[in-house]
Amino acid sequence: MTTKTTLAIHGGKPAVSKQAPELFDWPILTKEDENAVLEVLRARSMSNTDVTEKFEKEFAEWEGTEFCLACNNGTSAIHCALYGAGVRRGDEVITPTYTFWATHTQLLSLGATPVFCDIDPFTLCLDPKDVAKRITSKTKAIIVVHLFGYPADMDAIIDMVDGTGIKVVEDFSHAHGSTFRDRKVGSIGHVGAASIMSSKPFATGEGGVLTTNDRNIYEQAVCFGHYERIASCVQDPNRLKYAGLPWGGHKFRMHQMTSAIARAQLKKFDARRAEGVSASERFYNKLRDIPGVKPHWPFDDERCAVGSSYCERIILGDEIISKVPAKRICEAISAEGSPTSAGTYYCHHLHPLWNELDVYGDGKPTSIAFASRDTRLGPGSLPIAENINDRLISAPRFSVNMPKIVDQHAEAFRKVLSNLDQI
Repeated sequence: MTTKTTLAIHGGKPAVSKQAPELFDWPILTKEDENAVLEVLRARSMSNTDVTEKFEKEFAEWEGTEFCLACNNGTSAIHCALYGAGVRRGDEVITPTYTFWATHTQLLSLGATPVFCDIDPFTLCLDPKDVAKRITSKTKAIIVVHLFGYPADMDAIIDMVDGTGIKVVEDFSHAHGSTFRDRKVGSIGHVGAASIMSSKPFATGEGGVLTTNDRNIYEQAVCFGHYERIASCVQDPNRLKYAGLPWGGHKFRMHQMTSAIARAQLKKFDARRAEGVSASERFYNKLRDIPGVKPHWPFDDERCAVGSSYCERIILGDEIISKVPAKRICEAISAEGSPTSAGTYYCHHLHPLWNELDVYGDGKPTSIAFASRDTRLGPGSLPIAENINDRLISAPRFSVNMPKIVDQHAEAFRKVLSNLDQI
């Protein structure tokens, strides 16, 4: 139990007495990664696909899907996934408003219409009940984001679309290795897509992956942005006649230095990510009993498992934010030696890009240029998402488990959150 003590922000002794940069270093790079890149450079095969195809096979096996398509970044992987899922002009796509922009800005170039939905106040993923209210005859797909590594309620989403023809697209950029009912996220819906850039849980440089068990989705994705592989990856003769040109006018090929790093990283990923997971769980366990503190971690949901340490959050209850703003709490925790910040993303349904911008000169906002109705939403329409930043503070992202120092970081949070009267 934390005793009454003077906070560091007021001159007290900081809780974190020893800084350990190695606690947070990610990705972990070794000579194996360097040699893999050098091998590609010396072979002058940076723009070939032989190493990439080996990585795709290995990642699909690890993920538990039949197909994997490697892309130059996560944004293009999601672009391919949406096109592969059949999203076209005038289609509506339900997507959470609270996420990174790369989840759904591809809808602008596809001519599809975003239908933004609210989030669950604890998982921070899309709220299935709100999704159900937004499905229409125009709904082509639902984008599910497994935010900050926490798996969304895939039972509810899959049951909702069963027999409807609506495709479920999983953005698992934050959640490599996370599972829902022992299945890796990214393998549960009709198609998954994720960034694997240098800060992500599975970090390889700048790249992305598409995963699916649906050959039709896979082939359409290949045709859309991987022109040089149509002849070798596509079986449908109606598609093969267009081989040699990318249907979307995009070249989404993964650079083979990324592929090489990805293969080396994948070999050790499970062991390395387990370190961060154990450290995060230890950290959160030391905060669970503080009134008004809810770690964004599935302690009480046996269906879910967080697969790796990435952008963890703590959700603050009314009894805390009614006394002290999250930003001020973060200032006090940072003074204790554990840097943190308040909030994260903004709500896309309130951003002028989605409400005003005419990207292609259609004479109306691009988000509704081909829509059969105006799907734009105003302030107050998605209340959980609109107010969630007031409740969120970031937790440390641990790469390794160093128990004594992890405990000091937990004490930094505990010390402040148990002494709000001082700030």
